[in-house]
Amino acid sequence: MFTGIIKGLGTVVELTRKPGLVCATVTLPAGYGAQLQPGASVAIDGVCLTAARIAGDR
Repeated sequence: MFTGIIKGLGTVVELTRKPGLVCATVTLPAGYGAQLQPGASVAIDGVCLTAARIAGDR
């Protein structure tokens, strides 16, 4: 569950549209990818979203 505490700042670098779905690719601060796992809560512009996949620092 998202606690409202923001610990880092990333950058949305790509949006991929699929039927009924939009996927955002975000570059993370160095080392943050190792701290996340699929299902983790992340905030983008104050909106709580679920991380579906983590690949390195994206």
